[in-house]
Order: sequence, then C-alpha cells, then structure tokens
Amino acid sequence: MKGMNVNEEKLWDGFGKSVDQIKISEEWAKQISEALNKTHQKIRTARIMDIENYRQALLGLEGHEDTTYQHFRDGVLDEAGYKRQIQKIREERHYFTDLMEKAHLDLDGAYLETAESILELATNAKLLWLSRSARERRDFLDKILSNPKLEGTNVRYTLRKPFLVIAKMTENGEWRPQRESNPRYRRERAVS
Repeated sequence: MKGMNVNEEKLWDGFGKSVDQIKISEEWAKQISEALNKTHQKIRTARIMDIENYRQALLGLEGHEDTTYQHFRDGVLDEAGYKRQIQKIREERHYFTDLMEKAHLDLDGAYLETAESILELATNAKLLWLSRSARERRDFLDKILSNPKLEGTNVRYTLRKPFLVIAKMTENGEWRPQRESNPRYRRERAVS
C-alpha cells in the first residue's frame, strides 16, 4: 500500500468536528449547572445526616468496647471471647470510619467543580479550538478524545465519557433540567 498524503488542514478539520459535537449554548450550560447545584445540595444535606449517624455509631462502639472490657475484668468473658468481641468492635469502627470519610468527600463538591469546568469547556469549545496553536489543539484533543487515529484520509475518534454524554444530549436536544420535564425520561417511565 502506498503512503497517503494528508495535509495538516484536513486533519485539523476532521478533529474539529469533535469540537462541534460537544458545543453547547451558555443557556443550556446554565440550566445543567443549576440542576447539578440542586442535586449537590440534596446530596450535601443527606451526607451531613449520614455523618452524624456514623458519629453516633462510633460513640456507641466506644461504650460497647468499655462494657466488653469490664465484662472481661469481671470474669463474664474469657480471654478468647474478649478478643473476639474487641475484634468485632474494631471492624465495625473501621467500617463506620470509612463511611464517614466517604461522606466527607461527597461534601467537598470536587465533582461539581469538575462538572462546571467541563460545561465551561463545552460552552467555549469552538472559540477555544479556533484560537489555539497546533500544540494547544493537540492538548485540547487529549482532554476530549480517546483513541484518535487516522484511517486513510479520515480521522476516527471516540469522545471521552463526559463529552460523549454532552454530544448525545446536543444531538437529541431533549435534555431538561428536571427529570419530570425530560421527554425521554417520561417515555422510559411509561415503558417500564
């Protein structure tokens, strides 16, 4: 097979189509952002309640450990029974501590910041693409594409997951901020 010549402009045009796929309007980005913020607030409230429940469970385990030790000292438990009980208490303490750490991570909203930056990128995608140097365009493509390749004179790629979701939303144009107003959701619920 002979080597093919593909000019640089044709390559950039091919990859530029990926940018067109993820472009969303500022109004749409605002609606998505508002929906994410509402969801985050609900999650935040639930996690605060979870953290308090885990804290209470840990306090209860401290009391249980004290009681177990007292039973051992009083001869109610032998050494093997005491060790079994203490091991069980420590496992439960580890379990609730892990849950508390995960709940604290949900509170920080890092995913929300990531989502906001993805929305900002999608809103300004075309402008960013057109104003960048060749090196910056390549870096931009690394953020939004996986598996870019040249097949003959055509470029092939897969959008990375958050951008693939945006492209699908843009393609069907049916997304709404509340599930109840989303026509696709209503159809899926009616079928279920």
